[in-house]
Amino acid sequence: MKKVFLWMLLTAMVIAPAAAESNLSCAANRLESGDFANYPSYWYNEATGNWGIRTLKTDAMLDWFWSASNEYNNKLCVFALEAEADEQTSVRSLVLRFYFRIGKTPLNATSVSLLLKDTRYDFAASSTVIENGNAKAECITVPLTEDALSAVYAMAESNELAIRLIGDTIYTTTLNTENTGVRQQIEAASLVNLYDSLTLADAISIAEYSLWDLSAASWKDAYGFTPSFEKSQVVNSISDAEISDAFGMILPGSKGAAATAAQNLLIDAGYLAGKASTTFGNNAENAVRRAQRYFGMIENGCMDAKLAEVLAGNAVSSAASEAAAMQNLGSVAAISVDRYWFADAVSASAASGTVRTVSNENNTLLIADGAIASLSESELRLFMQLDAKLVYGDKGSYSATILCERDAGMDFDTAMLPLAQSRLVIYVEIPAHLALAEGDVWTLEITAGGETLKYTLQ
Repeated sequence: MKKVFLWMLLTAMVIAPAAAESNLSCAANRLESGDFANYPSYWYNEATGNWGIRTLKTDAMLDWFWSASNEYNNKLCVFALEAEADEQTSVRSLVLRFYFRIGKTPLNATSVSLLLKDTRYDFAASSTVIENGNAKAECITVPLTEDALSAVYAMAESNELAIRLIGDTIYTTTLNTENTGVRQQIEAASLVNLYDSLTLADAISIAEYSLWDLSAASWKDAYGFTPSFEKSQVVNSISDAEISDAFGMILPGSKGAAATAAQNLLIDAGYLAGKASTTFGNNAENAVRRAQRYFGMIENGCMDAKLAEVLAGNAVSSAASEAAAMQNLGSVAAISVDRYWFADAVSASAASGTVRTVSNENNTLLIADGAIASLSESELRLFMQLDAKLVYGDKGSYSATILCERDAGMDFDTAMLPLAQSRLVIYVEIPAHLALAEGDVWTLEITAGGETLKYTLQ
C-alpha cells in the first residue's frame, strides 16, 4: 500500500490556488455480473462478490490440454487471458493464467517471463494446484497492470512466443503457430486464441478503466503480492561476458564466464560474500533475490544486464512518483480530486471487505477520490468542517459523505490530526437510472473555510 498511494503521501506536495471549476473523468462504469452468466466459465463467489469469465475458445483449449497432458511426459503448458471483477466496488482486472501439467517436481512459480523477438516481459505471479479428474496441473496466475496490456496486444499479433515459468525449478517452451506436432499445436493454441480473448477487455470496458491502483491494492490484499510488470530489451552480455540464454538471463546452475562475472558484480555490490566461481549456485541466486527485492524489481533469482546496470549504479529500477497538485480550501485543508466512478460499494484501499454500500438496490454510489492535507492547527473533523454535494444540473442536489483513510488504507476515518495527509474519498448515493443518463450535467462541490471547489463530471 505504501507504493500504491505514495503520490498522495509525499510531503513535497504542490499547493495551487483554489480554482473555480475543474473537470473529472469517469474512471469506471458499473458492471453487473449477471450480464456475463451466459459464459460457461462464469464463476461467482458469494462471500467476496468477486466473479470471473474466460472465452469459449479458452474452454475448448483447456479441454484439449487436460485430455492430452498425460501423453507428453507432463511437460505441457498453455495460457489464456481471463477477466475478473468485484461486483460491488467495480474494481476489475485482466489476468493471464498459465496451466502447467505437474511433473515429479512442482514449479511453485512466482514469476513468468515472456520473450517476443528481442523484447522480454517479466511478471510477478502466484501458483496453486488444480485438479481435473485424476489429473493435476499448476495454475499460475499473472495479474496484469495497465502497462502490461501493450504486451498482451503485441503477443496477440505474433506467431511465435517463448514462455519461461520460474519457481523452485524453471520451465521454458516456445510456442509457434506454424508447428505441426500435436503437442506444439496444443501449446500454440494459447497464441491462436489470445486475439479472441481480448474481447474480454471490451466486455469489462478496460479501455475506459483507470482504477488500476485499486485493482493492485485489492490483489495484494487477497493474494499477498502486488501485480508487477517489467519490459526490457534482451542484452546477451554482462561485463563483456556472453550470455548464451535467449532471454538474456543467467539462470541458477548456469556455468561459464557470464556466471562468474555476475557473481563478481554481486560481491562488489555487497549482496554476495566469498569468491566467485564458474557456477551460478544457490548463494548467487539468493543474492540476486536480495538485490531484486531491495530495488523493487520482480524477484526471480535470475541475473540479467538490467540488474547488472542497477548494481553498477548506472540505472534506476523505477521512476519516482510525482506529487499531486492540491488546492486550498481556506485555511482548513488542501485537496485534490482526480477521478470518479460508479459502484454499489466503496472500501478503503487495503480493506478486504466493503465498508460503505448503497442503502437501496435501485441506487448506486458515485465515488470520487484524491488526496487531502490538513492545514489546521487542531484536529480536522471532515463531517463538520467540510461539506460536499453533488449538483444535478438545475434539478437539485444530493448530499455527499467525505472520508479519509487511516491505518495504511485499512479503514476509513472522519478526522485527521493537524497537518496530516491521507487519501480522500467522497461518495454520494443517487438513483441508478440517473447514472446511465446521457447529456446530464453533474457537478461535485466541496466547501470549507468559506471557499468552494467545483468539479464538472465528464
